Amino acid sequence: MSRIRADNITNRMANGAPTAPNGLVVSGVTTVTTLDLNGDLDVDGHLNADNVSIAGVATATTVSATTVSSTTGTFGDFIDVGNNIKLGNAGVITATSFSGSGAGLTGIDATAIKDSGGNVKIQAESSGAMYTGIHTFGSRMTVPTATSNPSGAVAGDVYFNTADNIMSVYNGSTWMLAAGTSSVQGGNEVTYSQGGTNYKSHIITTSGIVTVTGIPITVDYLLVAGGGGGGCLGGGGGAGGFLTGTGKELSTGNHSITIGGGGLTGGDAQPGATGGNTTAFGLTALGGGGGGSHDGGGISVSGTSGGSGGGGSDNNNSYGPGSGTSGQGNNGGNGVPSYSSNERGGGGGGGAAERGRHYNESQGGNLGNGGNGSQNSYADGNNYYYAGGGGRSYYAGDSSNHAGDGGAGGGGGGATGNGGGNLGQAGAASYGGNVGTAGGVGSSDIGGAGGQNTGGGAGGNGWSRSGGNSGGSGVVVIRYPV
Repeated sequence: MSRIRADNITNRMANGAPTAPNGLVVSGVTTVTTLDLNGDLDVDGHLNADNVSIAGVATATTVSATTVSSTTGTFGDFIDVGNNIKLGNAGVITATSFSGSGAGLTGIDATAIKDSGGNVKIQAESSGAMYTGIHTFGSRMTVPTATSNPSGAVAGDVYFNTADNIMSVYNGSTWMLAAGTSSVQGGNEVTYSQGGTNYKSHIITTSGIVTVTGIPITVDYLLVAGGGGGGCLGGGGGAGGFLTGTGKELSTGNHSITIGGGGLTGGDAQPGATGGNTTAFGLTALGGGGGGSHDGGGISVSGTSGGSGGGGSDNNNSYGPGSGTSGQGNNGGNGVPSYSSNERGGGGGGGAAERGRHYNESQGGNLGNGGNGSQNSYADGNNYYYAGGGGRSYYAGDSSNHAGDGGAGGGGGGATGNGGGNLGQAGAASYGGNVGTAGGVGSSDIGGAGGQNTGGGAGGNGWSRSGGNSGGSGVVVIRYPV
């Protein structure tokens, strides 16, 4: 075996590296400052390189390098790059998992983040989070709960009533059902528009049942009781109690309704009968009080109390008017202070809007008119009067004095006892055109009746007249948006 020992080997021109046409086999360890390969380099062991510049494609099972600079690199297994990856114009990265808060990430399209079913999933932290513009919910949506309508609501607020199991939404002025349907049966149904809102009303004129099916419903309501009967030579009957309100919730099922009837007019020294109560939905409107009476022989009785009080007898110093109930009506008017053979008369029955007129109060040419009733539009959107008081009766030889008119809202007119003076006229019509009637004179000196389904009080009877006409019956009205 021959050996060449040399410190340096050059080509024959001493200006470059020697050429090995058939290859060069190195058995030991070779340290190369610069390696320029035109062909392939096969390394069976490990290649440790401080600086490798590769112009083409490199394929490696494991690469451990201090610096790698490459235009294109293909690695068969993996590259351990330490704690940081910096990618410039890199294209697409596919990862099984991502670890970190993601606080610094920007420009992420959430619609591209999907599960295997193509669904985008967003989960809030336990402390809650605000999502803007999200209209699709997965398994559930949670809304606030309460047992009654929350205060301070703004349009669009929604809550679930845990007491009644309904969901309501605030439209800017009132709470309305947000889901489910309701149906109401009972009474005369009317559909109308008022103030830009469509309503359905139910006018109940006889006792019976109102049925709510589906889910509970919130209604506006009006209850009017029966009017009281007038007195004999005394006061007019008081109007039936007048109750109205909004936001009354009716539960699913049957609701019993009682419509109060009118009280009969009284006879000598007998007050008019009290009208019947109207009850519905846990509410009660009280019947009107009867008018005070006189028998022509000095015996008198006072007017009685009720929704509105009956007018006083002609001996009012001792037998005054009945009292009305706060929130439902007013007192009756005073009668003549003391018994007189020349002047005998009572006071007007109280109405829902005002007290009955006194024996000496002139209104429209007559004295002792019944108090006017109150207006309400729930029936069909038009304002109607309800619960007017009955006019007083009168007896005297002086034809300049008069019986009383009925109050607006179905009050009956009073009668005269001897043919002198004017008769009392009926009060203004209520829903359905119902009015009281005028009082009689002479042999028909019977007080006028209260209008049906108005709660108007009856007018007082004339001389020694028993019975006759009655106060008007009551009514119930409910309405709700549709």
